Amino acid sequence: MAWSGTGITDTVLSDEGYVTVPDKAYSDACVTTVEEGMKRAETIGYPVMIKASEGGGGKGIRRVDRPELFKNAFHAVAGEIPGSPIFIMKLAGQARHLEVQLLADQYGNAISLFGRDCSVQRRHQKIIEEAPVTIAKGDTFEKMERAAVRLSKLVGYVSAGTVEYLYSHADDYFYFLELNPRLQVEHPTTEMVTGVNLPAAQLQIAMGVPLHRIRDIRQLYGVAPHGTSEIDFDMTNPESMQTQRKPRPKGHVVAVRITAENPDAGFKPSSGSLQDLNFRSSANVWGYFSVSSAGGLHEYADSQFGHIFAYGEDRGESRKNMIVALKELSIRGDFRTTVEYLIKLLELEAFKENTITTGWLDSLISNKLTAERPDATLAVICGAVTKAHLASEACWNEYKRILDKGQVPGRDVLKTVFGIDFIYENVRYSFTVARSSLTLWTLYLNGGRTMVGARPLADGGLLVLLDGKSHSIYWREEVGALRLMVDAKTCLIEQENDPTQLRSPSPGKLIRYFVESGEHVNAGDQYAEIEVMKMYMPLVASEDGVVQLIKQPGVSLEPGDILGILTLDDPSRVKHAKPFEGLLPTMGPPSVAGAKPHQKLSHCLETLNDILDGFDNQSIMATTFKELTAVLREPELPYSSVNAILSSLSGRIPGKLEDSIRSAMETAKAKGEGHEFPAVRIKKLVDHYIQDSILPQDRAMFTGKITALYEALERFTNGLKGHETDTIANLLGRYEGTEKLFGGSIEARHIKVQSKAKLVFAILDYIKATGLNVSNTDSNLYKVLQGLAGLEAKSSTQVSLKAREVLILGQMPSYEERLGQMETVLKNSVNQHYYGERETSTRTPSAEVLKELTDSRYTVFDVLPAFFGHEDPVVRLAALEVYIRRAYRAYSLLSIDYEEGDTVDDGEVPTAVTWRFNLGQSHSTPFHSSHYYWIPRRSASVSDLTYMINRHQSQPVRTGVISSFPNVKTLEKGFAKVVSLLPSFDAQEFSERYGSNNEPPNVVNVALRIVREEDNMPEKEWNKVVVDFVNKHSEVLRRRGVRRVSIMLCNEGQYPIYFTLRDFKGLWGEEQAIRNIEPALAFQLELSRLSNYNLTPCFVEAKQIHIYHAVARENQLDTRFFIRALVRPGRIRGTMSMAEYLISETDRLVTSVLDALEVVSAQHRNSDCNHIFMNFVYNLPVEYEDVLAAISGFIERHGKRLWRLHVTSSEIRITLEDSEGNATPIRCTIENVSGFVVNYHGYQEITTDKGTTILKSIGDKGPLHLQPVHQAYPTKESLQPKRYQAHLIGTTYVYDFPDLFSKALQNVWLKAKTYDPSIQAPKALLESKELVLDEHDQLAEVDRAPGNNTFGMVAWVFTLRTPEFPQGRKVVVVANDITYKIGSFGPVEDQFFYLVTQYAREHGIPRIYLSANSGARIGLAEEVLPLFSAAWADAENPEKGLEYLYLTPENYLKVKEKGPDAVRVEEVEEAGERRFKLTDIIGLQDGLGVECLKGSGLIAGETSRAYDDIFTITLVTARSVGIGAYLVRLGERAVQVEGQPIILTGAPALNKVLGREVYTSNLQLGGTQIMFKNGVSHLTASSDLQGATQILDWLSYVPEIKNGPLPVRESSDPWDRDIDYKPPKGVYDPRWFIEGKTDETSSEWQSGFFDKGSFQETLSGWAQTVVVGRARLGGIPMGVIAVETRTIERIVPADPANSSSVEQRIMEAGQVWYPNSAYKTAQAIFDFNREGLPLIIFANWRGFSGGQQDMYDEVLKQGAKIVDGLSSYKQPVFVYVVPNGELRGGAWVVLDPSINSEQMEMYADVDARAGVLEPEGIVEIKMRRDKILGLMERLDSKYASLKKDSKDASKEEGERSAASAALAQRETLLQPVYKQIALLYADLHDRTGRMEAKGCAKPAVWKEARRHFYWAVRARIAKSAALSDLKEASPESTHEYRLRLLNNLAGIESDATNRDISEALERLDLSGTVSQLKADHLIRQMIDLTKEDPKAAMASLARLADNLSDEERHALVSVLQSAPRSPAPPSYSNAA
Repeated sequence: MAWSGTGITDTVLSDEGYVTVPDKAYSDACVTTVEEGMKRAETIGYPVMIKASEGGGGKGIRRVDRPELFKNAFHAVAGEIPGSPIFIMKLAGQARHLEVQLLADQYGNAISLFGRDCSVQRRHQKIIEEAPVTIAKGDTFEKMERAAVRLSKLVGYVSAGTVEYLYSHADDYFYFLELNPRLQVEHPTTEMVTGVNLPAAQLQIAMGVPLHRIRDIRQLYGVAPHGTSEIDFDMTNPESMQTQRKPRPKGHVVAVRITAENPDAGFKPSSGSLQDLNFRSSANVWGYFSVSSAGGLHEYADSQFGHIFAYGEDRGESRKNMIVALKELSIRGDFRTTVEYLIKLLELEAFKENTITTGWLDSLISNKLTAERPDATLAVICGAVTKAHLASEACWNEYKRILDKGQVPGRDVLKTVFGIDFIYENVRYSFTVARSSLTLWTLYLNGGRTMVGARPLADGGLLVLLDGKSHSIYWREEVGALRLMVDAKTCLIEQENDPTQLRSPSPGKLIRYFVESGEHVNAGDQYAEIEVMKMYMPLVASEDGVVQLIKQPGVSLEPGDILGILTLDDPSRVKHAKPFEGLLPTMGPPSVAGAKPHQKLSHCLETLNDILDGFDNQSIMATTFKELTAVLREPELPYSSVNAILSSLSGRIPGKLEDSIRSAMETAKAKGEGHEFPAVRIKKLVDHYIQDSILPQDRAMFTGKITALYEALERFTNGLKGHETDTIANLLGRYEGTEKLFGGSIEARHIKVQSKAKLVFAILDYIKATGLNVSNTDSNLYKVLQGLAGLEAKSSTQVSLKAREVLILGQMPSYEERLGQMETVLKNSVNQHYYGERETSTRTPSAEVLKELTDSRYTVFDVLPAFFGHEDPVVRLAALEVYIRRAYRAYSLLSIDYEEGDTVDDGEVPTAVTWRFNLGQSHSTPFHSSHYYWIPRRSASVSDLTYMINRHQSQPVRTGVISSFPNVKTLEKGFAKVVSLLPSFDAQEFSERYGSNNEPPNVVNVALRIVREEDNMPEKEWNKVVVDFVNKHSEVLRRRGVRRVSIMLCNEGQYPIYFTLRDFKGLWGEEQAIRNIEPALAFQLELSRLSNYNLTPCFVEAKQIHIYHAVARENQLDTRFFIRALVRPGRIRGTMSMAEYLISETDRLVTSVLDALEVVSAQHRNSDCNHIFMNFVYNLPVEYEDVLAAISGFIERHGKRLWRLHVTSSEIRITLEDSEGNATPIRCTIENVSGFVVNYHGYQEITTDKGTTILKSIGDKGPLHLQPVHQAYPTKESLQPKRYQAHLIGTTYVYDFPDLFSKALQNVWLKAKTYDPSIQAPKALLESKELVLDEHDQLAEVDRAPGNNTFGMVAWVFTLRTPEFPQGRKVVVVANDITYKIGSFGPVEDQFFYLVTQYAREHGIPRIYLSANSGARIGLAEEVLPLFSAAWADAENPEKGLEYLYLTPENYLKVKEKGPDAVRVEEVEEAGERRFKLTDIIGLQDGLGVECLKGSGLIAGETSRAYDDIFTITLVTARSVGIGAYLVRLGERAVQVEGQPIILTGAPALNKVLGREVYTSNLQLGGTQIMFKNGVSHLTASSDLQGATQILDWLSYVPEIKNGPLPVRESSDPWDRDIDYKPPKGVYDPRWFIEGKTDETSSEWQSGFFDKGSFQETLSGWAQTVVVGRARLGGIPMGVIAVETRTIERIVPADPANSSSVEQRIMEAGQVWYPNSAYKTAQAIFDFNREGLPLIIFANWRGFSGGQQDMYDEVLKQGAKIVDGLSSYKQPVFVYVVPNGELRGGAWVVLDPSINSEQMEMYADVDARAGVLEPEGIVEIKMRRDKILGLMERLDSKYASLKKDSKDASKEEGERSAASAALAQRETLLQPVYKQIALLYADLHDRTGRMEAKGCAKPAVWKEARRHFYWAVRARIAKSAALSDLKEASPESTHEYRLRLLNNLAGIESDATNRDISEALERLDLSGTVSQLKADHLIRQMIDLTKEDPKAAMASLARLADNLSDEERHALVSVLQSAPRSPAPPSYSNAA
């Protein structure tokens, strides 16, 4: 065979006589360069093989078919085996690879151990080996063996070796390949057929043992194993045949290599970890592996990691054994293996028949032979489920991760429905996969549905249940694919491949690129080469295109790394997988479910519970629920359930008991279906058995054993109905249990809430339809429904409404019950039997009996139509009469006539009733008879609303007719007959008599009873049918003078649907406004009052409620709902009074109205100013006060919902009736436009002389006083749209704040009244003047109408009449108008805010800021936007960018006309065109950019100064952004309304910066959970009203003006009392001793230090180890700081923007200052000082926390701030160490009075302690062991004696030792008590006596502390105020001088009490002294000036004289002329 060494025959004999090849021959036979190789290849002829002689195992060998491929192949060979010689050889295409196993010793002996067939190869690497060779003929193979032995002898080979041949079976010829001088890995195949242990033989040969002495060889040749005789290996000696045998192979062996290669990708090697390897050797199969479970293969290892050998008698048997072994082999890991592929190969016919060649496997690979795959459908389903499972797990893990970190998960983190797309075998599948339970998935594909069970396995796999069979699945993620093992068969679930991304398929190393960046490649071209597991792999382009390379050669690669980007020549040519368009085969359920009732019940409940748990079972929800309801009613259910339990207990309970239970069940069953299950009987039976037959000690165990039975019996105790009710209740309870967690302010996002709601709706509908008992208040179902009705979450609003509806309906008897009751009443009305009398033949309905129905307060019209077709014709008449009497109560019924028809009911002879009526009286309720009175003018029906009857004009008598038909067909027959019962009508006579405007008088009512479903149709279709029908009969209607026709559609058990038609100019049409209203009642809805609006009726469930969506005719933006309800009071039973009834009925109706409104308003989100009108149809015997009582609680009960649903006004009309029957119609209106101010007004309807009805106010005059009753409702006032805008944002409209503060003041007075009932609130609580800018831009106080502001800031001066200042105190209020440019700050707003704040500072009055803004204003110059042009870099290609923006000359002129300074430009000329290049845009408007920031700086500075100067406080009433947030902080005191954030940047903007959805709302950034916890917000409020109330409470502690007197208030809590609550030694709440508490045991009030109810805590959310606030002591306001003794948990939330951030929980001990609590203390001190409050600090600190973190967090800085605050404090400060409290170390230092000796005093309770360290610490340092032993020696004589004896030299050693031992014992005994002595001794240094002695603190007794401090505070306040006056008059005097002067003036002795001092100073008048001191100070200044500059002094005197009067001048001259006085005033510094 031709090769690169063809023709070279040079050989040389060595000295030993062996043949060797000279080096030159070697080098001549090999090639070293590509060029040389290509020449040799040309000579040999393609195809050729390039081979590295040192290569092996498939490495260093490449096939080359064409010259252009030679270069890359040569480099690959050289790279895989570096330094190896390379030769080239002709490819032998159809050969077999056979080899001979040699064994040669050191003595020239060589033998052949048969051969191996290694022809099954891929990439020239063996994959299957066999021994012995069976393909070659015997003699041919012997030749090969002899040639091999000869070769080994020629070259002197020693040890084991392999000679490899290529064998051509076709021509029976072989070619030598090479001699492999080593043991091959497949050597066990030879060992198994020869019995020779080759490695052992190698060792023996190496030891010098000759072949004939090796035992295995001797056995092979049939000689004695342990003999030493020579063996004739060549069998040349004929005698040898007698003594030895010719070796023969025994059996056959097949070996396979297990490699980490992917057979589906051309056996590409892969690496990774191994999870599981399970192989069991057997008698015929053996194998080994280089890795074990939990091991792995790295990318630089060989891909082979296992080898398996199978033995058999022949080739067929060994092959089968191998297949079995491979099928049992389990390998799971990150990499693919060849196992499945090998099975496939071994089963192929070619292998079985042994017709393979070395190219066989490669041809199979190129022909895409694959390993056995799982069934395609199974693979696809398992792939979808696995991917969904992975997606679901990822969701859950992410959700848990976020929660673990304390963050808020996003709305889409948890999912149950997944879109799963993948490609399998080039087909794209697009599944929707829904998680239906924890272990169940539903797959949807192309409209088909498949249920699959899947539960995770402990080893990471999935057990999939499909069609009743189970499958185990394992998977591994790969680049762009998921490798799936389904029942040990592998398949690949792929993603769509992107051909533009050139990716690394495996981990490895990038060797080189074959192309450069920017070069073009064709599909199939190699572009790079990577090294994977010692193999070089080419990477091939899949499409044509230009490549851009990214990675550098030499880098390590991970799977999926992008090496380059391919820009495709033609993207449209890319082939995409074709979508699967069919359906998957139909599959059964995942697991088999039983068909018995209890099994069906269990299955249904499981599915429905899964839905309620948030899983997705929507597709089967309806059918499952239907199945559940069916099975719940199966009589067999209880028997089935109990039988199943008995079967499980059989054998574990006594047979006798089991038999008796079964017998009881069979007996009950035998009684037939109507009999209930005997649960109670069986239960008694079991109980008796336990009592009689089970020993007492065994009963508990036995009862436990039969628990399941007990539970089943309990469930069925109340029969099937009871069980059904409980089951339904449990389902609803499951929903409620979950949903109530999400109510209120926590409207968290939870999954599948809508799906769950659908099921709950279905259940609630079922309850409605089946009439399950809901009225029993003790039942589980009732409680659950109440719970559902009370749900607050938005997501469950609809469910809550539905539950309310069911509860309301459930209060009535069921339809069936009411049907029976009604039948009884109707029959009684027509059959009057009296005892002893004969039955009368005349049967007409009795009106008296029918009153039961005509006057019922319950709905009647839903049941009544059932009797319109009753078999008894008279009952039909009675039913129709009930209808007439009930519907026409508001009219005068003149007569009723009956027209009895037949009972055939075919329309031929219809039953009908006619009645005559006219406009009548307002009727009383059916309680007692009434005096009728006439309403002179009243509209007659909704169709009469256009005219009113003149009281002097006679009324027409009108006639009505009513009849009933079963369907339209019979209606056609009988309609004309019914109408003809009406009197004939003469239109002309009628018009002459009653006026031409009057409409015809008569009415027709027709009831269509729809019994059959096929007769029914949707409302829309009915409408068309009815209109067409009536128009067809218009002529007969005209002749009979019919004004209107009402058709009622009566479905069983439902309220009728009404269609009312009237003649509209010759064409009958529906009057839609009264759809579903009985027309006789319609006028009472007063629809004429809605004439300013276009109305659209909205139909709702409750038929007494009529809702109209109204759009104002003149303003399309004014949309609202009008809700009208008619109330028909019925007979009241029981003890309820009429007044109570009124409250409950109004409440019930309002609840129903709001429920209905909630439903309809969902479609019209913009509706506002909604209006409710309720009209009580009958008179009520109640007083006006009762009505007020009912209405007064209206807002409290419904306020929140009314406000949420934008109901701003309600109106109730009731006719009151007194005991004499006099009727008074009244109307009550309730209005709440702004959200907090509720206006109630009452009116009486009065008829004027002119006959019109007007309203007259009852009490205070209301807005409708003297207005007509039927005046149309007005449209929106001008402020309402702004109000609505503000309400949507969640705040109050800015001009409603004065009213809001007025309401808050009411609350303040009410609170004050609870503590002091004697105080009287003034009538007008608040007066406001708006601050506006005048023409000089100065502020002026004016009265201006609301809403006239021209910019987004409004301010007022409020005069507040508070309990402290009943005459009024002034405050300035400044507020953003959020409805003006979203409340942003522009220059005008900034200037106004600045001036208002200055105004407050100038007047020294508090400033309240109402913050609702969007930060600094931003904008663009709109005037330039449409005019500029762009100068492009390339006009043809604008995408290349632009140079600048410019204006053309024309546009520049336009801009200049608008404003000369709008832009700055630079004139340029380009291409002959003049251009004005824009350099700056200034804009015409102010407020586009930096000027707003400048203004922000201005107001920030002013707010900071205001905080120092006056009392500033902010109410955060809406979002406060940017500068708005800074103003909140700079004003320091802040009250934040819940739900209104304080932020610098909005969440959406931050998300944009972060590039992902991080923050879900602004509240995450600046809600109360952040700002209240960090001390930015001092207080939080649930509403603006509460916030305003809190501000007013805070103001109550603050002086009226800056430096004004404290607002002392008369207190009902006397100063002269003991303090009941004393702080104990343990932990307690410090608020208890501040404000008092209720004793837990006695429930008695224990008073605290301050006045009861006066403590207002602030900053309570921040740094909770310190408590701060304000309180009153005997009416005197004070600042309070106290210490928390309990350990507090501080939570630092995780930041969602930082994925590594986690929520921290930090425990902070009580009595320790941390950085935050020290800062809070300092902050409070600064606030109190600026508020002018005296301060008391209840001290109980052990010191500052000094750990590393606290030192880093600046605890030193914050501690120093406390000193800063106290040193500058201007008011009295008392530090009081509380009982059982202590003050140690640094804590004392920062509170010591010497910090500010003028103002501070220190007190210590007699039970308090203070010192540098605690006694334990002092003892540790100052009382060590030696001192304690000294104490023992001094105080304990026994110890002293023993010590003396132990050191007595005169005593013997033994005695001294005994004394020492006794001494040690004594020391141990006394140690504890002497430790106590030491601690007590140290503690005695910390007591109050020592503090007093050292002048550090004064002693105090807690019980008396209130009395003491009351006078101490008064005295110090008086003293501070007096000293302040003296200091102001004489600034240079010393404090000591002023104090002595004051004491002298007031006559205060050194022993004076605080009370004496206080009373003396409060009496003292200092005005004279102050004047004198001022004069002295002025003289001193003048003398100093004269000395310093006499000239200036004289000039000043001259100017002073100019300003004096003549008299003053003369006085001055006389002084100057008189004798000289003392040269100077006294010196204050040393005055006596």
